[in-house]
Amino acid sequence: MNEFRSVKLYQPLPVGGDKTLDTLRFRAPKAGDLRGLKLALLEEAEVDAVLTLAPRISMDAVSAAHLAELHPADLLALTAEVLSFFAPPGTGAGAMGRDSPTTPGPHGVS
Repeated sequence: MNEFRSVKLYQPLPVGGDKTLDTLRFRAPKAGDLRGLKLALLEEAEVDAVLTLAPRISMDAVSAAHLAELHPADLLALTAEVLSFFAPPGTGAGAMGRDSPTTPGPHGVS
């Protein structure tokens, strides 16, 4: 199982001064990263839950305030990648066993 994910951003994210990020990198969450979060809200891709977890597992110095400035397409991509950590290994499925919007279907099927 890949313990790391990255999201190439459609719109670079300003993170202070004139610095921007065009890719966000994440590591797999550990139990402690999930403290105070309801897994059911993560499963439902609830934005506040995702924006709480994402900075905790980001390998880049970003805060929830930074992530609140994401373009909606980037938020959706980030959500799919973060939730893909919760898929059973080897299933190719997204969050909680459902297909992810970023998971390609079989050849010729969209």
